[in-house]
Order: sequence, then C-alpha cells, then structure tokens
Amino acid sequence: MARAWLKEMEIRNRIMRYPMHLVESAMAEVEADDEQEVFEVRDIDEYDEDELQRVLDILRAGRGESVAASMLRLAKAILAKENPLNGMSRSRASRFVNKVLSKHTKGFFRDTAWQAVHRVWKDMDDAGLEWNLTDNYYTENEEGIAASKTWKFEVEFLNNRERLTKLSGVIIASGAGSVEDPLDRYDLVAYVS
Repeated sequence: MARAWLKEMEIRNRIMRYPMHLVESAMAEVEADDEQEVFEVRDIDEYDEDELQRVLDILRAGRGESVAASMLRLAKAILAKENPLNGMSRSRASRFVNKVLSKHTKGFFRDTAWQAVHRVWKDMDDAGLEWNLTDNYYTENEEGIAASKTWKFEVEFLNNRERLTKLSGVIIASGAGSVEDPLDRYDLVAYVS
C-alpha cells in the first residue's frame, strides 16, 4: 500500500514539472480515451496510478507540440475567454488586479486552512482572471518555527498590443500569533507587479 502511494506521488511530482496547460490537456486526453459520453477533467489527486502514468506518457511524448505552438494555443485560449485584462496596458492591468487583491489585506485572520487566501483565489476566479499558482513555501524564524507562508502566482492576459503578458504576484501571510505558534493569527500582503 505504501509503495503504491509512493509510486503515485513520484509520478505526480514528475507531472507537475510540466506547464499546467499541457498537464490539463493531457488529463483531458486521458478522460476522453476512457470513452465516456460525458466527461469532466477530475483533479489530479483523484487519478489512480495507471491514469497518472498515461498522463505522464502523453506529456513525455509531447504530441509534437513545440513551445511556440503551445504559446499560440494558450494565447488563443486566453482570447476565447472573457478575460477583463485583455487589451489593457501592463500598468492598468496591475491596478485592476491589485484592486481585487486589496480587499483581502485588511485585518487579521485566524484559521488553520488559509481560508483568507482561498477567498483571494475565488475573487480572482470570479473576476475572470487567468492565473496560475507558481510556488508556495513557508519561512521559518530562528527557532525553526514557521513564521510566514508565501504564495507566488502569475496572471496572464493579452496586452493592448495583443502580446501575451504575465504579471507576477505574491501573497504573504505573516504570523501575528504567539511566539509558540506565530501562524495561529496572520495578516495578508498581496500584490502584483
């Protein structure tokens, strides 16, 4: 049981090294190959070892898609969606996204599941933004206790010159709790540039 779980985790880690749009495309292909009349792409955590291996095989094969073709397909997908940032300059798009983020940076939060951060993601989705989480990590204090958590993300849009543009964003939850448990209470800093 433990070996199977480790094997699945190893395959998932290999899959997550690929760009997310390629992973989602491979997942959709696996779902379609299952010959269901109606299919919905499930979360990667719901895939068994065989399905994960099929996704990884598709990604490794590359299906002949070059980086340029992949970027063109991504740009067309972004155009096809109603992204409110499309056609904006970089600075105007930054102001728009920062306005969405600023609602969540007032006050202190107390929970164990980062609910305030999940509300940020939900508001970004509700605003129609195309974003991807690129990294997240904890920062420890001198005693080795987690004192903050950082999430990095990118927001993609077609600028006023119809070029694919990315804004880099960060959300930092800084501990404001006790010395023993700094993240028992936290505040948020969130912005894009």
